[in-house]
Amino acid sequence: MTSENRTWLTLKRLAAQWPYWGFFSNQVDDSIKILGSCCCGVEFPGRGAVLIDPALLPGFLNQAFAGMNALFDQHGFPEPELEAMSMGLVALMAPSDE
Repeated sequence: MTSENRTWLTLKRLAAQWPYWGFFSNQVDDSIKILGSCCCGVEFPGRGAVLIDPALLPGFLNQAFAGMNALFDQHGFPEPELEAMSMGLVALMAPSDE
């Protein structure tokens, strides 16, 4: 089993055991991008670069949104805060011009 496969299985277990990771992830640093790169990366050319498969990204984001939605519904948190967090997550994972 490759290290990429082991990483993917570990992240799937994390999501299964802790579906709220999207809510608790820091949107200020690169931690979500790193997690997304591990989940959706298809090529790793070196020096920290990762090519993300655009077809895998929606599943990664939907996993985060599902946990966030469940948490907000369960506790009656305000809908505008959920929308702001969701849009922040999308903005972080959107391709940049860098």
